[in-house]
Amino acid sequence: MSKRLGLLLALSITSAIVHADNIKLGEPAYGGTGCPAGSVGVAVSPDQQSVSMIFDEFVVEAGGRRTLDRKSCNIAIPIHVPQGYSFSIFAIDYRGFTSLPFGSMAQLNVNYFLAGDRNGVRTQMTLRGPKQDEYLKRDSLGLSAEVWTPCGANTILRANSSMLVRTNSRGDQALATVDSADINAGIVYHLKWRRCR
Repeated sequence: MSKRLGLLLALSITSAIVHADNIKLGEPAYGGTGCPAGSVGVAVSPDQQSVSMIFDEFVVEAGGRRTLDRKSCNIAIPIHVPQGYSFSIFAIDYRGFTSLPFGSMAQLNVNYFLAGDRNGVRTQMTLRGPKQDEYLKRDSLGLSAEVWTPCGANTILRANSSMLVRTNSRGDQALATVDSADINAGIVYHLKWRRCR
């Protein structure tokens, strides 16, 4: 298996009310041990309606004397919200891979929030060995967890994620990634919009 595994962040927007050319996504900033400078491929669509980021170093490994490993990646995506509208995070999909022997575990944690909002939404998924397979994590935030921007404002959507892996008592090799080689996989932000009253 190649050490060069990736994470795909695809940000897509759907709306029955807002015309697509009114909503603009900017080039994301990123940083962290899972996405150091120069390790990320970023693509903003020509209409600025989607952003894709492919991460090559979001891989955690433990085994032998190293019982625990953790990496994080903090992403900040500028969003222009047209006057009279707000948006909320609706659903997020994650895909990756784990190779976990019996007694080991991996945990993916994500905190979503808008600039200036201290609460946000936290999600977590724990995977336990034995497991050697791809995984899908779907965060359905729902109406009760919606986070809305001020009407007619520019804001920054932040997604702070971390992956942790812990080996078993024998120190067997354990690995976990947030990874994708498919543009339809990885982290997908479905944003929905509403008109302000």
